[in-house]
Amino acid sequence: MRVVGGKTGPDGRLFAYIVWTVPSGPAEKGGLQQGDKVLEWGGVSLVDKTFEEVCSIMDRTGDTVDLLVEHGTDL
Repeated sequence: MRVVGGKTGPDGRLFAYIVWTVPSGPAEKGGLQQGDKVLEWGGVSLVDKTFEEVCSIMDRTGDTVDLLVEHGTDL
């Protein structure tokens, strides 16, 4: 799965979103899909975070992480 941060939504706020998932991988099997917004990564909000801040937050986690996701897209 690839997540990218720093995207500006229609409300002017920054958010992170899923760019792609591995076919039949854990994210896809868990119901995640391209365009889903990732609101929290390991309990840390990704809302209003820049691309660099999102990368830093994601780099601090291990092999597994809890996500708070909003399905759908405003891309």
